[in-house]
Amino acid sequence: KELKEFNFRFPSSLAWLGVSYYNSGNKSKAQEIFDEMEKMVIEKKMNVAIHLAAAYSFIGEKEKSLDMLYKAYQLKDMDMIWLKGYPHFNPIHNEPRYQEMLKKVGF
Repeated sequence: KELKEFNFRFPSSLAWLGVSYYNSGNKSKAQEIFDEMEKMVIEKKMNVAIHLAAAYSFIGEKEKSLDMLYKAYQLKDMDMIWLKGYPHFNPIHNEPRYQEMLKKVGF
């Protein structure tokens, strides 16, 4: 009963669930999850944009990843402190927008 009342979907869990669906070939289910997360970003829920950015980077969606990083920065997402160390962002390390974001965050 308590779990039903709690019913919170953790952004990090959602992101990696979406990546798992994507990598298993169920891209429509992955997109449903990513759409849910994008809605949460629009609603300015904290700590969602950075996890969605990591998921997008991980599946090769560089532009979407960079767009979500910008939103995370705008929303003052507290997990931006991990930006430089997240290995999920390795695919975008050489992107000028990523380098600019590192400077904005203070790295």
